[in-house]
Amino acid sequence: MTDTREVPALFVAGDSVTQQRAKDSDPLSGWPQHLPRFVVPEPPLFNYAQEGHNSSTFLRHRAATLVNLMRPGDVCLIALGNTDQQLGRDNWYVPPRVYRDNLRRFAAAVAERGGVPVVVTQLCPADFTEDGTVADTTGGYSEHARAAAVESGVPLLDLHRLTTQLWQELGPEETRRHFRWYDAGGHPDVPAGRIDSLHLNRAGAWRVAQRVAAELVRLEVLSEHVLRAVSPQAPELPAHPGRTAETLPLHSDRTGTAPGRIKIRGPRAGRRIVPAQKFAGVADRTLTRIGFYLDGSRIGATPIGPKGEWTWRRTTYWPPGEHVLTLVGQRADGVLTAPVDHPVHVVDALEAPRVTMPRPGRLSGGHPCIRGRAPHASAVVLFDGERRIGRAPVRADASWSFLGEEPWHAGEHHLSVVAVFGPLVSPAAAHTVSVHDLGRAAPSPWPQPA
Repeated sequence: MTDTREVPALFVAGDSVTQQRAKDSDPLSGWPQHLPRFVVPEPPLFNYAQEGHNSSTFLRHRAATLVNLMRPGDVCLIALGNTDQQLGRDNWYVPPRVYRDNLRRFAAAVAERGGVPVVVTQLCPADFTEDGTVADTTGGYSEHARAAAVESGVPLLDLHRLTTQLWQELGPEETRRHFRWYDAGGHPDVPAGRIDSLHLNRAGAWRVAQRVAAELVRLEVLSEHVLRAVSPQAPELPAHPGRTAETLPLHSDRTGTAPGRIKIRGPRAGRRIVPAQKFAGVADRTLTRIGFYLDGSRIGATPIGPKGEWTWRRTTYWPPGEHVLTLVGQRADGVLTAPVDHPVHVVDALEAPRVTMPRPGRLSGGHPCIRGRAPHASAVVLFDGERRIGRAPVRADASWSFLGEEPWHAGEHHLSVVAVFGPLVSPAAAHTVSVHDLGRAAPSPWPQPA
């Protein structure tokens, strides 16, 4: 096949955040698909990003095909890392050292082909601390990407910095309108609502692509291109979430007695929750919206979907500690229901887990059982050096145990164990396990037949 490209092309290596999406996949969109429309001449786009890939699996399964299609002068945006940092997810996590090495290897392969590799840091999610400051939830992987770019001597597109600045300018309520974060009934594809603070909708992807295009021109990565004088028309943003709460009272002491059942499906009352916890449930169809109150003051609201379903999350983090969330329903005529109280315990940090078995200095067989305690955690993740060896759930009494499937080789194993609860990760606990080989058969003293 003859390659008829007249200008350098854009290639994308990434995961679900940058994946190409069809128009009928609204409300989801990857920002690279809008990128060519902001520059002149418009470059061809070859987007190889795919959901679920970390830097290691992308190198194994997709990198060779991408590199083989590149011509000298083509640009490759290496936008990996959102999956690599998922420490609590089986088969997703990639240790920082391996992640940086993967980026360097990929950049070298692109450069050897005559292309221009650009390391891209992770998109900043729509997460804000209690005081309205954008939260860094990348687990340090944006910094590892910056280091890999410096070590490789290639351009860095610091998308994490660009989007952190953008979201801080917009604030929590306006930022969520750029993500796949929809109230019930807010989009026909998600009638029950969807709260996704990582993936962009079409309007959000368009706005991020506009910033990226300007940055690539500024960095002279797109050396033969200029920004389009008149930007293409932006997709429409979803309705502002604040309008849902306009008819609700500011304080929960102004409630009514209208009939109307409100049920929270999760999390259950009294359970531990993370600072960015999502709530979901159902309500009578006689109600149109629900107001949420903390310590008597309104903190949010959400409409009720066509089948009575609803979903809600604060746009800023919950403060840590014990709280009572109060829900008040409202009918179309403005009449309010009696309040429903829902106690929660917000956990914003975890202590390092304790490893209680095997005890220090004791010898273990080839299948050691590791045990310990991890208060407030949902699971622990175990590492032997840098290698992730497994995950164990934490029981209701805070105890946990891990028994690997494969036998351990004889010698000392220096373990690191971290506790996880949702996105929270504890400091690591160090523990040494000494595995003996006493059960291994001794070599025979007798000559073996030829």
